[in-house]
Amino acid sequence: MKSMQQDEIVGLLKKRDRKAVEQIYETYSSVLLAICMRYFKQRDAALDVMHEGFMKALNSINSFKGQGSFEGWLKRIVVNHALDTLKREKKYQHQEIEEFHAVHEDEVKDKTVDKKDINEKKINANFVRDADFTSSEIIEEIHKIPEMYRIVFLLFVLEKFTHKQIAEQLGIDEEASRTRLARGRKMIKEALYKRSIAVLGK
Repeated sequence: MKSMQQDEIVGLLKKRDRKAVEQIYETYSSVLLAICMRYFKQRDAALDVMHEGFMKALNSINSFKGQGSFEGWLKRIVVNHALDTLKREKKYQHQEIEEFHAVHEDEVKDKTVDKKDINEKKINANFVRDADFTSSEIIEEIHKIPEMYRIVFLLFVLEKFTHKQIAEQLGIDEEASRTRLARGRKMIKEALYKRSIAVLGK
């Protein structure tokens, strides 16, 4: 949506224009649903949260002052609503975890995978790249890690929240956010590496 169109449509949304609402929904619903699917494994649950978040954004349209993109503002409201929903369902367990050292990523020159070269205790980034996973396959693996790590990973990596924002949103301190992010990244790397072995190591 071009900036001039954005201003015009936002103005119509503030007037509760039905056609403008339909246009915005048609434009962004698939993007918003994809975001919600990151946080909820079941499509029906994600769809409900997307609809609720969209309506919440419409009801808050007067708070949009044109600073930044409308799309970014809309996404942020839906993400926050998804987090609020998770909190209401008491899916967070606010607990501290110990620090750990990142797993070393070996470099290899030969793309040919040999069984004897595979060591699941070491993560080889090239194996993962060569497996060429789709976005849905990566999200599938992200969904498998514990939620306390998954949510921080999603907020930091995909939603571009800062650790301060994550800490405020989840009720944890910034160091816990950093630790959970590191732990989540390690878990996802391990999961994708093991999956790549199944793809490339046969």
